[in-house]
Amino acid sequence: MKKRWIFAVLIVGAFIFWGQSAFASVEIYGRASMATYWDHKFSNWYSVGSSEKDDLRWYMDSSATRLGMNFKAGDITGRWEIDAASDTDINGNYIGSGGSGRGGMRLRHAYGEWNFGAGKLLIGQTDPLSDFTVTNVMFTGSNMKAWGEMGSSVSRVSQIRLTYGNLKLAAITPNTDRRMAGFGASDNWVSAYIPKLEARYDYKWKNLSLMGVGGVQVYQENNPARTDSKTVSAYILGLGAKYNQGSFYMNASANWRQNGRNYGMRTEADEQAYYISAGSNPGVYNAHAWAFAGVIGYKFHERFTGEVGYTKIFSSSGGQLKTRDEVQGYYFSGTWEIAKGFKVFPELIVFDRESRFRNGVETKQGSRMVGGLFWQMDFK
Repeated sequence: MKKRWIFAVLIVGAFIFWGQSAFASVEIYGRASMATYWDHKFSNWYSVGSSEKDDLRWYMDSSATRLGMNFKAGDITGRWEIDAASDTDINGNYIGSGGSGRGGMRLRHAYGEWNFGAGKLLIGQTDPLSDFTVTNVMFTGSNMKAWGEMGSSVSRVSQIRLTYGNLKLAAITPNTDRRMAGFGASDNWVSAYIPKLEARYDYKWKNLSLMGVGGVQVYQENNPARTDSKTVSAYILGLGAKYNQGSFYMNASANWRQNGRNYGMRTEADEQAYYISAGSNPGVYNAHAWAFAGVIGYKFHERFTGEVGYTKIFSSSGGQLKTRDEVQGYYFSGTWEIAKGFKVFPELIVFDRESRFRNGVETKQGSRMVGGLFWQMDFK
């Protein structure tokens, strides 16, 4: 791990030295972050790596601690950013040792974009178009994606993107990590013949910003033991809005998706394609979900802003399983600017997995409450 960091520092140093002459503009930025929370799990809570008990969360937030550079040379702009590798799962559960012997280096952004006059062409790795952040929950990475906010399980993806004014079109590396349930073992191999395709349109009118996005991914999953294959089709359609008036602001998003987990959406709900081999109607059954997120915030002081938010996912699938699943989250989050570049975020969040129904059988999945402070220092 130490060799990785030495290598990363050498790369950064080389870019800085070389960039002074090769680029018209080089901006270096970074951030150091610390999470200090108390995590209380109520009855029936379960997740991988978590037990049903209270726990202290006290660690450097490695995904928020980062170093990056913005470049500009003529009509070409670019970005290169790394962080300290992930020490938490999607629920904010700490999975590292907290010492200098752990961690590594993770590439976040690495792309270039050419402004050719009529539009822009981007190649490399950055955020997918289907990401639309409306919440500000630092404990889970500045968002509530797994609980109803629009966002990918892989936060930054390889892509070729065209921008024409407010319209963006992207061809993205297919997300085929999520296997179809019920169709053989994890060694199934996947055939993707076209990239994941996404389109997004952004519109701004006075204090109101609007967004619409759509995406599609189709691939075949092949089971060597069964010597056959099945097609998995996944889609997303979403809308988002942000409004501010003086010290007051509101953000909201809503989206519908088919087989959201197979598409690559970050979700705590049961929304993936199922294959049923027995019974009167064998075949592939799709899961459908609606997801919502809403935020109201107010700047009470030039150094303090507070917001409350609510997120929700409804998912269901037909066929013989007849599944239905709902999850929700709600929170308070504040932003306290202690000094220029130094912020503290007091937070209280509730994650509620509610109940899951399968073939009429209810499973209560419990809830969890997390409260504490997130510390952040920025530099440029």
